[in-house]
Amino acid sequence: MACAELSVTGAPLGDLPLHGSFLDAVAKAVADLAAETSDGGPAILVGAPWRDGDRVHDAVLLLDGGKVAEMRFAQHPSPPFDAGAPAGPIAVRGVPLGVLIGAELDDADAAETLRETGAEILLAPCASPWLAGMPDLRLNLAVARVTETGLPLAWLNLLGGQEEALFDGGAFVLNGDCSLAVQAEAFAPGLFAARFRRGPGGWACATGSLAPPPEGEAALYRVLLLALADRLAKGGCSAVALCGGEQPGAALLAALAADLLGPDGLRDGPGPGVLGLATCDKTGLALGHAGTDGDFAPLRDLWAGELRRLGRWRNRQSSAGTTEPAVPEAALTEPGSDPDPVLAALLDNGRAAYGQDAEAYETALLAAEGCRRRVPPGPRLSRTAFGRDRRYPVVAELPGRPAG
Repeated sequence: MACAELSVTGAPLGDLPLHGSFLDAVAKAVADLAAETSDGGPAILVGAPWRDGDRVHDAVLLLDGGKVAEMRFAQHPSPPFDAGAPAGPIAVRGVPLGVLIGAELDDADAAETLRETGAEILLAPCASPWLAGMPDLRLNLAVARVTETGLPLAWLNLLGGQEEALFDGGAFVLNGDCSLAVQAEAFAPGLFAARFRRGPGGWACATGSLAPPPEGEAALYRVLLLALADRLAKGGCSAVALCGGEQPGAALLAALAADLLGPDGLRDGPGPGVLGLATCDKTGLALGHAGTDGDFAPLRDLWAGELRRLGRWRNRQSSAGTTEPAVPEAALTEPGSDPDPVLAALLDNGRAAYGQDAEAYETALLAAEGCRRRVPPGPRLSRTAFGRDRRYPVVAELPGRPAG
């Protein structure tokens, strides 16, 4: 019987400059953690930016026996990292693990090479941001690698926030026959054990906890709670204040704050340790109706219609006997004219939108870029979020843009 307790952590660094003092601090933290393995306890696999001569890599390091015992560098890294050379499996207490770092999980050749060089279990430490439908996409990708290699695969993911990206955890283990052996709870910190036994057909993981990931409004509400909790923790804040008056998102943000912080977590105005929440939504950003006050905009990538559906879902979760809904019904009233379908067609589908007000909406969309750039940052929850990846010129001669 073999029990592997593997802790894999990491975060995308984006445009962070990997200067010497930062890398020195990482190396010291890794050395301190490695020292904790000198007592014969579990080995640890940890992700870290790692300097190798004049190159910096996205690395996975094996800490065992009080030192960095082995390391592997990502072959397909994102900037600012340098690419590593192909390498074989890492031997962890005599068990050869094939480590697929980040985008290597997308590469069938990388997994096959690890199998051919002796890997007996595949391990995929990732920083995969949450988007709707992502859990199924991850599972399908893992199934493809298992089907090709015949090896069991443990998939691990970051939990928390990093700038506009949110990571939902939700680790899982597939056996060599593609059966799901373990599924950790999404959006929740904690440890889980994957217990492998080696038999005539190779390694197999015993069935453990199976927690299906939440879907629909349940997943969306959890990811918003995660976004708010992460921002509060990293900013050293203990309460929130709403900035933006009676915009539709204000009632939903008040419910989120109450669920996360309790009734005393919502303040009337700014102050020490108070995070200002912008109440704007994607509909307001598209049309230029969004307020620019506040420090953080949790709802900026959700359409106003999505907020109403989410509010109704939250009200259905209220405890029996509750007299007042968490989100007042007045905030959930459908508008007489809903711009969301036309705006979504313009943004999400990459094609011209048709409808009675399509031209006016497109003109407003083009003219609102200056407003959007003044709105506080917030989490990215869709593939077409406004921000670095989707911007319009603030001033340009474009069809439909009003003069001035």
